[in-house]
Formats: sequence, structure tokens, C-alpha cells
Amino acid sequence: MHHLRALYLLSAGLLLIGATGCQPADQQGDAVRAYPDRTFAEQAWDTVLRVGAASPDDTTLLNPSIVRLWGETIAVLDFRNQNVRAFSRNGVLLWTTGRRGGGPGEFRNAVHMDVSPTSNLSVLDVDNRKVVELSPGGEVVRDIPMHHLPVQPGVLTTLHDRIVFTSQDPEHAVMIAEPDSLRLLSTARSAWPEPLDISLNIRTAPTSSSSPGDTWVTAFEFGPGFIVHRGDSAAVHRYIDPIFFALKSGPRERAMGADTARFGARAVSIVGEEIFMLFGGRPIRMSHMEGEPTVLIDVYGLDGEYRRSYRLPSSSWSMDTDDGETFYVLTYADDTYPVLLGLRPRRR
Repeated sequence: MHHLRALYLLSAGLLLIGATGCQPADQQGDAVRAYPDRTFAEQAWDTVLRVGAASPDDTTLLNPSIVRLWGETIAVLDFRNQNVRAFSRNGVLLWTTGRRGGGPGEFRNAVHMDVSPTSNLSVLDVDNRKVVELSPGGEVVRDIPMHHLPVQPGVLTTLHDRIVFTSQDPEHAVMIAEPDSLRLLSTARSAWPEPLDISLNIRTAPTSSSSPGDTWVTAFEFGPGFIVHRGDSAAVHRYIDPIFFALKSGPRERAMGADTARFGARAVSIVGEEIFMLFGGRPIRMSHMEGEPTVLIDVYGLDGEYRRSYRLPSSSWSMDTDDGETFYVLTYADDTYPVLLGLRPRRR
């Protein structure tokens, strides 16, 4: 960590650019940013929920990809099954909706979901080019086609009066649509001021419906930082770790000390004025055959300032919280079978 941070400080002048900066990154050679060390809030956890077991006979979760808190329900999008499963806060399976196909309520490539202002769940199916809306009871309310969107989105965020799609297309990085019909209202390039690899995944997170105004976060899963959107404004912030925006190593990345890709924020949740990010680790690559676990939750303010961190007991790839005190994560039992855990920092 220390040698990587030192290498980054030497090269930060090539990368650093402020939200209002006009110079390209390679002309800011004198700019150096100090990255703070993490401050850990807790070191021990109490398990308040466990779904799934270390057994091949338990098929409750096969390949869960995203967890979303939905009132008193926990929704899990299972990528292999192409369905949504809803659990109570004490782990009881309430219902399962969806299967592979192209018909109503069916999915071919459901990749993301979010809770809408109407308390329904919006599921993004990119191959069927539609958004499927589910009721709290698991019924299919409607399928909304999105063939009219100029590019295929990868993530959706629901706000009180619109849906925000993000894509990997630099000209249509943000697409804002009317929630009922998905009628396109506007498109925009990414607010990030530097050129970025468009093949990178983008994660977004909504604010709570009780918060005034529209606030959401665009966090780069493989990349240098995140953007806080408040209404029509967008503020650019960097992670406290030097995450280089590259999926694979090349001469430029190696010169900066980045031997392979590293994760930035893998999942994001906003609680009040704080942003909770499931952060870090490495994907499995030829140069890192074992990968690197994702065991950190970093907390930032909506002003972009780092506040504190939590260290998870096991590697995770999705997380959600609605109170900043209990965290629901998707992880593995004995590094083999997927498990949904509810974790609460142990009070001392």
C-alpha cells in the first residue's frame, strides 16, 4: 500500500484535475494530492441475518449480483437464474419473480435494479431492452420498453420524478428519462474532466426519497473517483486510494505503478449526507490469479470528504444500507457458496 501510494504521489500531477479545472491532466505536473490513511470505526461485527448455506443442495442463491433494501424487504437479483428474490429482514424467502425469456416479466440479461418512488422495484433488462417494474408483493406491474434510447444503458437510478440511466457511451454517459414511459428528456456526457476508458462499468446510487431535491452518485468501479450530482450540478471527487482507470496493464499503467486493474466502488448507498462505498480488491487476472478480496466499506460525505472505514469479515461484491448501521452484503461461505449476510458493527 505504501509503495503504491508513493508511486501515485509521483504521478498524481499527471492525473489530478479539479471539478473546475481547465488544464488537461498531463499539464499539471506540479499538482500533488495527499491521500489520508483510513480510520477504522469498528473491528468486530454481529451477524443479524444469514441467507444461504455452505452446501450445494441449497439453491436459494445461485449467482446473486445485486442486493437492494426495499422497505422491510431485501431484494436480491440473481444473475444465473435471471430472477428477483425477496426476503424479509429476518431472512424468510417471501417470493421469487422472473425467469429466462423474452415475455412479460421475463429476463434475458437483468443487470441492475433500484427502488422507484412508487415503492415498486425497477429491474433493468438490457438484452430485452426494457425495464420491468415489480410490486412489493412480487407481481409484474408492467414492462416498459426502452428501444428508443440512443444507446444501451448499464445502470439505472430512480429519483422522485425521473429515471437516470448511465452507459458506457461517452456521448450518452447519462440519459434522463420520464419514469412512466421512459421518454427521453435529456442526455449528457460524463462530468468527469479527464478522458476515461469507456469500456468501464459505472455504478450509481440514489438518495432516499425523503431527501429534498435530486441527489445521486456516479461511482466508477474501475476508476479514479466518483461524481456527486445535486440537481443540475456535478462535483468530481477522487477516492482516497489511487485507482487507475484501466482494465488491464499497459506501459502507461505500469509507469504509474498500476500492475493490474483494481476495484474502486463496487456498490454505493447514500444515507442522509453520507455515501457508503463497498471498495477495493482486485479481479482475477493472469498476474493476480487469486484476485484480491473486497473487504472495505469507505464512508464519504456528500461534500466528497473521506470520513471513516469499516473492514468486513469476508470478501463481498454487493452491499446496501439504509441506516448506515446495518450492512447487507453478498459474499461467499467458505469461499464457495453465495450467502447474503446482515452485519452490524459490534458496540463496545
